[in-house]
Amino acid sequence: MTNFLMVIVIMVLLDIDGRLIKMNERQGKEDAGNND
Repeated sequence: MTNFLMVIVIMVLLDIDGRLIKMNERQGKEDAGNND
């Protein structure tokens, strides 16, 4: 059970990091002229 909980925590942290990276990329694209 402990390992299972650790996996969940890691997945949540990675998901949050991924969202932050996407937000930063979006801001960078907007600053560069919103080029997709």
